[in-house]
Amino acid sequence: MGQYSELADDMRPPVNVWAQTLDATSRSYDLSVLTAQGRAYDSSQANELVYLTVQADGAKCYLAFDSVSTRTIAEGTAVAAGGTPAYAAAHCFVVPDGQERSFVVNRVAHRYIVLKGSGAGYARIAFSSKATTVR
Repeated sequence: MGQYSELADDMRPPVNVWAQTLDATSRSYDLSVLTAQGRAYDSSQANELVYLTVQADGAKCYLAFDSVSTRTIAEGTAVAAGGTPAYAAAHCFVVPDGQERSFVVNRVAHRYIVLKGSGAGYARIAFSSKATTVR
């Protein structure tokens, strides 16, 4: 648990914020082009973790993380009531309009964020901790 408490102890206010417009199309974005509190992406750091905060502004923000850029999400897909629990690439998480969520992201395994809006709006995204390496 040490690396997680290190991340939590280092939560920082948003200094560099990426504001991305949303629409009803699922789109994948490469997070490796952004620095995490000043630290550049390094593909050799497979165990590097960082908090990423996503705020929905003007629309619900549907999202998922992946190591590849080809994922497409669909907010209406789900396992039928009473069905066997299963993951599907189209399943996604939702951040309600006007709210934010923070995620612990592995910068290699979660290199891409897939975003989609319930309509026109913004996803405001910031790395909210320094990167730390899992031991």
